Amino acid sequence: MTLVVRGDEFVIEQVTKQLHKLIDVIKVTDLTDEGHVERELVLIRVNAEPSNRAEILRTAEIFRARVVDVTPVSFVLEATGDEGKLEALDRALAADRDPGTSPHGQGRHRARPKTRARRVEPARKPRVSDDPKVVGFAD
Repeated sequence: MTLVVRGDEFVIEQVTKQLHKLIDVIKVTDLTDEGHVERELVLIRVNAEPSNRAEILRTAEIFRARVVDVTPVSFVLEATGDEGKLEALDRALAADRDPGTSPHGQGRHRARPKTRARRVEPARKPRVSDDPKVVGFAD
Protein backbone atom coordinates (compact mmCIF):
# COMPACT_ATOMS: atom_id res chain seq x y z
CA MET A 1 0.00 0.00 0.00
CA THR A 2 1.26 3.47 -0.76
CA LEU A 3 0.40 6.45 1.42
CA VAL A 4 1.09 10.01 0.34
CA VAL A 5 1.75 12.32 3.27
CA ARG A 6 2.50 16.02 2.98
CA GLY A 7 4.27 17.76 5.82
CA ASP A 8 7.60 18.66 7.35
CA GLU A 9 10.11 16.12 8.68
CA PHE A 10 8.37 15.98 12.06
CA VAL A 11 5.04 14.99 10.47
CA ILE A 12 6.69 12.33 8.28
CA GLU A 13 8.53 10.92 11.30
CA GLN A 14 5.30 10.72 13.32
CA VAL A 15 3.47 8.94 10.50
CA THR A 16 6.35 6.48 10.14
CA LYS A 17 6.31 5.74 13.89
CA GLN A 18 2.54 5.22 13.89
CA LEU A 19 2.77 2.85 10.92
CA HIS A 20 5.48 0.79 12.64
CA LYS A 21 3.11 0.31 15.61
CA LEU A 22 0.59 -1.53 13.41
CA ILE A 23 0.82 -5.32 13.61
CA ASP A 24 0.43 -6.04 9.89
CA VAL A 25 3.10 -3.55 8.76
CA ILE A 26 6.34 -5.26 7.76
CA LYS A 27 8.31 -2.38 6.26
CA VAL A 28 7.92 1.39 5.86
CA THR A 29 9.92 3.17 3.15
CA ASP A 30 10.17 6.93 2.67
CA LEU A 31 10.34 7.65 -1.08
CA THR A 32 10.83 11.41 -0.74
CA ASP A 33 14.48 11.42 -1.80
CA GLU A 34 14.32 8.40 -4.13
CA GLY A 35 13.32 8.29 -7.77
CA HIS A 36 9.65 7.38 -8.09
CA VAL A 37 6.62 7.72 -10.34
CA GLU A 38 3.50 9.43 -9.05
CA ARG A 39 0.03 8.95 -10.51
CA GLU A 40 -3.35 9.71 -9.05
CA LEU A 41 -6.49 7.67 -9.48
CA VAL A 42 -9.88 9.33 -9.47
CA LEU A 43 -13.45 8.03 -9.67
CA ILE A 44 -16.03 10.58 -10.80
CA ARG A 45 -19.78 9.98 -10.97
CA VAL A 46 -21.51 12.12 -13.58
CA ASN A 47 -25.18 12.55 -14.32
CA ALA A 48 -25.63 10.99 -17.75
CA GLU A 49 -29.06 11.76 -19.11
CA PRO A 50 -29.67 10.35 -22.61
CA SER A 51 -29.26 13.82 -24.14
CA ASN A 52 -25.67 14.32 -22.91
CA ARG A 53 -24.26 10.75 -22.78
CA ALA A 54 -22.38 11.06 -26.08
CA GLU A 55 -20.68 14.29 -25.02
CA ILE A 56 -19.61 12.78 -21.68
CA LEU A 57 -18.15 9.75 -23.48
CA ARG A 58 -16.23 12.01 -25.90
CA THR A 59 -14.83 14.00 -22.98
CA ALA A 60 -13.85 10.77 -21.20
CA GLU A 61 -12.10 9.55 -24.37
CA ILE A 62 -10.09 12.79 -24.66
CA PHE A 63 -8.78 12.32 -21.11
CA ARG A 64 -8.40 8.53 -21.52
CA ALA A 65 -10.89 7.90 -18.74
CA ARG A 66 -12.73 4.59 -18.61
CA VAL A 67 -16.38 4.03 -17.83
CA VAL A 68 -16.45 1.58 -14.91
CA ASP A 69 -20.17 1.68 -14.07
CA VAL A 70 -23.29 2.58 -16.02
CA THR A 71 -26.79 3.18 -14.70
CA PRO A 72 -29.83 4.60 -16.49
CA VAL A 73 -28.99 8.06 -15.12
CA SER A 74 -25.23 8.12 -14.45
CA PHE A 75 -21.72 6.99 -15.35
CA VAL A 76 -18.78 6.37 -13.04
CA LEU A 77 -15.53 7.31 -14.77
CA GLU A 78 -12.06 6.17 -13.73
CA ALA A 79 -9.03 8.22 -14.73
CA THR A 80 -5.36 8.17 -13.82
CA GLY A 81 -2.65 10.74 -14.33
CA ASP A 82 -1.01 13.73 -12.79
CA GLU A 83 -2.89 16.28 -10.73
CA GLY A 84 -3.18 18.79 -13.60
CA LYS A 85 -4.79 16.28 -15.95
CA LEU A 86 -7.32 15.18 -13.36
CA GLU A 87 -8.22 18.77 -12.46
CA ALA A 88 -8.78 19.52 -16.15
CA LEU A 89 -11.07 16.48 -16.42
CA ASP A 90 -12.93 17.64 -13.32
CA ARG A 91 -13.44 21.10 -14.85
CA ALA A 92 -14.58 19.59 -18.16
CA LEU A 93 -17.20 17.48 -16.39
CA ALA A 94 -18.19 20.07 -13.77
CA ALA A 95 -21.60 20.75 -15.31
CA ASP A 96 -22.51 17.04 -15.35
CA ARG A 97 -20.82 15.89 -12.14
CA ASP A 98 -23.02 14.54 -9.40
CA PRO A 99 -23.12 17.40 -6.86
CA GLY A 100 -22.85 15.03 -3.90
CA THR A 101 -19.42 13.74 -4.90
CA SER A 102 -15.96 15.21 -4.76
CA PRO A 103 -13.57 13.30 -6.99
CA HIS A 104 -10.22 14.14 -5.43
CA GLY A 105 -8.91 12.06 -2.58
CA GLN A 106 -11.60 9.42 -2.81
CA GLY A 107 -11.01 5.87 -3.89
CA ARG A 108 -14.56 4.68 -4.02
CA HIS A 109 -18.05 5.77 -4.90
CA ARG A 110 -21.47 4.29 -4.51
CA ALA A 111 -22.00 1.95 -7.43
CA ARG A 112 -25.58 3.06 -7.86
CA PRO A 113 -27.02 6.55 -7.42
CA LYS A 114 -28.94 7.32 -4.25
CA THR A 115 -32.08 8.07 -6.26
CA ARG A 116 -32.86 4.54 -7.37
CA ALA A 117 -36.44 3.54 -8.01
CA ARG A 118 -37.94 1.80 -5.01
CA ARG A 119 -39.97 -1.35 -5.18
CA VAL A 120 -43.49 -0.80 -3.92
CA GLU A 121 -44.43 -3.29 -1.23
CA PRO A 122 -48.00 -4.57 -1.27
CA ALA A 123 -50.12 -3.24 1.56
CA ARG A 124 -50.24 -5.76 4.37
CA LYS A 125 -53.18 -6.38 6.57
CA PRO A 126 -52.63 -4.93 10.05
CA ARG A 127 -52.37 -7.49 12.84
CA VAL A 128 -53.41 -7.02 16.39
CA SER A 129 -49.78 -7.47 17.44
CA ASP A 130 -48.87 -4.36 15.40
CA ASP A 131 -51.12 -2.20 17.59
CA PRO A 132 -48.81 -0.24 19.92
CA LYS A 133 -51.37 -0.46 22.76
CA VAL A 134 -51.15 -4.24 22.95
CA VAL A 135 -48.49 -5.29 25.45
CA GLY A 136 -48.38 -9.01 24.70
CA PHE A 137 -49.89 -11.24 22.07
CA ALA A 138 -49.80 -14.98 21.41
CA ASP A 139 -50.51 -16.33 17.90
